[in-house]
Amino acid sequence: MSNILLKDILPVARLESYRMRHYFIGVEHLFIAMLKMDSIAMYLLEEQGLTPQYVVDKVRAKIGKGLSDQQTPMNADFTPTPRVVKIIKLAEVIAQKNNHLEVEERDLLMAILQEEDNIPVRVLKALELDLELLKLAAQKKKQTQGYEFPVKIEFAPDYADKREFSKPYLTILRRMFHGYVRIRIERLLKNGYTHASVFVVTPFQIDNTPHAAVVVKIARTADILEEARRYEVHAKNTLPPLCPRLEEKPVTPENSDFGGLKYTLVSGSDGISKDLRTIIHEWEPEALGLWLYEQLYPTFGENWWKQVRPYRFETRKEYDWMLPPVLTIDYLDVAASPQDSAILSYPMRHYRLAPLGSGDTVTLEGFVIQKVDRESRTLTLGLGNIATYENPYQIKVRGIDLDKKIYFPGEIVEA
Repeated sequence: MSNILLKDILPVARLESYRMRHYFIGVEHLFIAMLKMDSIAMYLLEEQGLTPQYVVDKVRAKIGKGLSDQQTPMNADFTPTPRVVKIIKLAEVIAQKNNHLEVEERDLLMAILQEEDNIPVRVLKALELDLELLKLAAQKKKQTQGYEFPVKIEFAPDYADKREFSKPYLTILRRMFHGYVRIRIERLLKNGYTHASVFVVTPFQIDNTPHAAVVVKIARTADILEEARRYEVHAKNTLPPLCPRLEEKPVTPENSDFGGLKYTLVSGSDGISKDLRTIIHEWEPEALGLWLYEQLYPTFGENWWKQVRPYRFETRKEYDWMLPPVLTIDYLDVAASPQDSAILSYPMRHYRLAPLGSGDTVTLEGFVIQKVDRESRTLTLGLGNIATYENPYQIKVRGIDLDKKIYFPGEIVEA
C-alpha cells in the first residue's frame, strides 16, 4: 500500500465520472477512485468485512447514472462541485497539520469522513459502519506493503480431504483467526444445495489453550455479504437462545473472489455438532420425524413458521431464483434495437417468451440488475422497479465488456 496523492486520485475520479455519464467531479467520484486504488480507504473497508467493490456498487446505486450515451455534452469539463471544493480545502488544512507537502489520500479520506453530509458517508452509515471508529482507524493506519498471517493451520487426524483448502481458503482462515497461534480444522460439515464449504474449526491461543470451536463458512464474496445482510435483517433478532449466531463481520480479502463467515457452534449432548444431512443418513425416518415435530418446530416455530396472519405470495416470486434462468441471451452492442427485435418489459407475459428461439433478437426494458459477475462477464436481471427488484423472471446476459461499461446491482437496464 503506497502513499497516494490527491493529484493521483483526480484522474481516476474523472474517469469514473465519465463512465457514469455525470461529467462533473463529486465526492462520490473521489471516494470511488480511492477504493479503486491500493489505498487506506480500501483496507479500512476490508477490515470491516466489506469488499471495496461492494461499497462502490452501493455508492453507484445511490447516485445512479447520468445522461444517456446519445446526450453526452460536447463541452464536458468535469467541474468540481461546491462540496468537493469545500472538502479539498478541508483536506489541505488536515495536510498542513500533518506536515504534508501535498494532500495525501489520508488527508482526503479524513476530510470526507469529517464533512459527514456527502453521499459516500451516507452509504457508509446505511451499511452500519461506525464513522468515529473509521476516523480513528484512518489516522492510525500505516502505509505497509500488506498483511502478514502467522496463523498455523492444522488438520484433525481423521479429517478426510485436505484438497478442499486452496490458497484463497487459507488466506481467509488466517485473516479470520488473526491473533491466534494456530487453528485446527476438525471436520467438514455437509452443506445444502449451495457451493459453499462449511467447516468446524478450533482456534488455539499462544499458550496452546484451545478456544471454543466455531463453524466457518466460505463461499463467493457476493454470497457471503448477502448472507450477512440477511442475517442482520431477518434472523438476528428472531433466533432462539440456543442457536448458532454470526460472531463477527465477514472476512472478504480484496484480492480474492471468496469470503468467509464465522458462526458460534452448537453441539449435541455428545459435544459433537452434526449437520442435518448427516443426521438424515444416520437416523431412522420415525426418529427424524419426531425430532422435527417435537424439538425443531417448537423451538423455531413461534418466530418463524407459525403464521399469525394470512400471507399470499406468487409462486414465481418465491422460487424463480432457485431455478435456472427463464432466458439466456448474448449481449449485442448496437446503437439502436433492430426493428424485428422482441421487446420484453413489465408487466411480463408468458406468451412473449413462447415464440422466442435461438438467434432471435430481444430488447429488455425495465429489468433491474440483480448480480454482476465480472469473472464470467454476465449480468443477472430481474423484472420490477428499484423497490421490488426481487421479482421473478431471472434473465442471464452474457458477453458484456465490463471494463468498458459500468453496471451495478439495483440499476435499471435501459432499452
